[in-house]
Amino acid sequence: MNATVAPKVNHSHAAIEKFVENVATRVDDPAKDADIDIRGGKLSRQPARNGITVQQPKLVAALVKRMRSPAAGDIAVPAKVTERPDQTLADLAKRYPTVIAVNRDDKQLRLVHTYKIAVGKAGLETSAGRYPIKEKIVNPPWHVPTSSWAGALAGKTIAPDDPQNPLEARWMGFHDGQGIHGTDDVASLGTAASHGCIRMGVPDVKELFSQVKIGTPLFLQ
Repeated sequence: MNATVAPKVNHSHAAIEKFVENVATRVDDPAKDADIDIRGGKLSRQPARNGITVQQPKLVAALVKRMRSPAAGDIAVPAKVTERPDQTLADLAKRYPTVIAVNRDDKQLRLVHTYKIAVGKAGLETSAGRYPIKEKIVNPPWHVPTSSWAGALAGKTIAPDDPQNPLEARWMGFHDGQGIHGTDDVASLGTAASHGCIRMGVPDVKELFSQVKIGTPLFLQ
C-alpha cells in the first residue's frame, strides 16, 4: 500500500532571527565615498558606493514561509539603500587637485615632476601608508625628537639659522614627527639616510612647497 504523508515541520523562530542577523552582518555595508589610491606606482580611482542594509523582518518572513512549504530555489536577500555617498568620482578632481606619491625603494617623489629624495635608514624607516600634509613651514626650526639617536640634542628646539638644524628651507609635516624638508647633504639623495623624514634638494623642496596645500594626500609605498 502506497501513501503520501505530509511531514510536520517545526522550527525555532529565534534561530531563524539569529541566522538573519548573521546574514546582515555580512551584507550590511555603509556608503563609501569615491577616493584615490596608489597601486603598483599608478594612481587609481575608486568609485563611490551606496550603503545597503538587509531588511531583516522580510528575510525572516521569507525563510519561515519556505520552511513551511519547502521548495527548490534560492531566496533573494531583501535589502535597501540606506545611505548615499557624499563624494562621487566627479568630485575627485576638486577634492584632490594634487597628490604626492613616494616610492621608498626607488627613492623618488612624484607630483608634477619626479624628484630624487632620501628616506629613512634601516630601523628608522619612513612610514608607509597614506597621510595628509598637516603643516607647512618656511625656514623651520627643528624640534628634536626625544630619541636615543638625537644624543644631547634630544628634546631641544634648534633655531632655523643654527648650523645644527638639518631642516633646510621648507618643512611639510605628515605623520608622527616625519616630514618632507630640504637638505644641504645632497650626497644623501637617492639613499636611505634620514631618521624617518623625506629629504629633498633645496630648489626641489621649494618647488614642491609651492604646489601643495594642507590636506594634500601623500602616498608612501
